[in-house]
Amino acid sequence: MNWRVFIPNLFTCLNLFFGCIGIYLACNENILYASGCIAIAAVFDFFDGLLARWLNGGSELGKQLDSLADCVTFGVLPGIIMFQLITINYGEYNVPVFERPLTHVLISLSGFIISVFSALRLAKFNLDTRQSESFLGVPTPANAILIASFPPIIALQYNLNLYSSEYFNTLYYFLTIPDFYSPLDMLVIRLICFPKFMATLSILLSLLLVVEIPLFSLKFKKWKWRRNKTRYIFIFSSLFILVTMNFTKLYFLSVPFIIALYIVLSIAYYLIKGRV
Repeated sequence: MNWRVFIPNLFTCLNLFFGCIGIYLACNENILYASGCIAIAAVFDFFDGLLARWLNGGSELGKQLDSLADCVTFGVLPGIIMFQLITINYGEYNVPVFERPLTHVLISLSGFIISVFSALRLAKFNLDTRQSESFLGVPTPANAILIASFPPIIALQYNLNLYSSEYFNTLYYFLTIPDFYSPLDMLVIRLICFPKFMATLSILLSLLLVVEIPLFSLKFKKWKWRRNKTRYIFIFSSLFILVTMNFTKLYFLSVPFIIALYIVLSIAYYLIKGRV
């Protein structure tokens, strides 16, 4: 195999490798580390395309391999993480599935809608020539990174036990706010630990994967400001959000804000310019 093709494909395989590790971890009481695997895989996913362009090593094999890897890492894995989060929030992680209430099982299974729609989105992307320099619908890595931010928000940012988060859905925490948490903190905790909200979010995120909302790509072909204004604005704004959140100790909460910024900025650019 030509080394120009081999190197990008190696990075794609590493993306898939960490996706497989993440699935194993997510199924064994380690959704926090599984989320970390998505972050690591996203780095490899970014560089495989970058290296393919720099080395002129793009190939049909690489294109298909990239989609298959993304389907596992950014489709199956985030679906499992969402399923586990909802199950945990019902306090039923260690309860056999056939002993759980049927409504709880069905709501938990909504997490896998993300996996199904991720596969559909990737299949459409491979066939749609309109998405060569921009996207129609939220890219699967962005969607997966958003979902992967939820476990660290609970476990690292708020120092809570992920596998006991149903405690924060009690009536006490809806009526009172502990002194050590701000109203924003409690709102975030309540939402992430509220099964029906997470199920609704799963459906919404799944639809955003396939709905034809034009979103700009972060691929730089040239570095001039004129051709990349939106990209540079997004990058600088994201850095500002990261720095601001760091000062307020809302580290991982910056991820949902940045993903939301990406979608809003893309739509605004499309409405102003009429194109992405």
